[in-house]
Amino acid sequence: MTSHNTPQHMPINWKYTTILFRTIYLLLLAWYASNGMLNIVIVCLVPYLVTLPLLFFAKKNKAYYTLDTTIMLIFLINTSVFLTDYYDKEPYILGFDKLLHALSGAWLAGFAAVTTRKYITNNTIFFIGMIIFAIAIGGTWEVFEWIFSLLPEGINIASKGYADSMQDIIAVSIGSIITTTWIKLRNDLLG
Repeated sequence: MTSHNTPQHMPINWKYTTILFRTIYLLLLAWYASNGMLNIVIVCLVPYLVTLPLLFFAKKNKAYYTLDTTIMLIFLINTSVFLTDYYDKEPYILGFDKLLHALSGAWLAGFAAVTTRKYITNNTIFFIGMIIFAIAIGGTWEVFEWIFSLLPEGINIASKGYADSMQDIIAVSIGSIITTTWIKLRNDLLG
């Protein structure tokens, strides 16, 4: 029996949540642009634009709004960190940057699982594919960072070198392996 004083569960409207996160993200990029930090705007605008097709897919499948919200949250946290110059002060091997890369690896593996499960029936290929997908996208991101480090002064991003890129890819790999292991154990337990 339920009490009349018990608050009702309000489901999250992911469509409006993703629109809110995208708006905040654009406002933050506008602030960076108004303060002459075009290098941050250029680097951070690319993932925003690349993920816009998710909103098109969300019209057919509402789950894509949840996916887009998680992507925007990761990039919003990452972009907000530039406000504190944290990336210039953090230690090389462990730090917030590596945590974000690990979270991105976990998210990428989860994304691969959700989008490919109905097409891949072989579990070994499915789980290895999740990890490979995450590492490939992580590696592509590092190439993207390197390309932006080659741009002229004022619109480039400072590269921390190859060691940092390798550490980032390792962090993505660890995040994807953790997610893949969790999904495998969950599937084994649930049958």
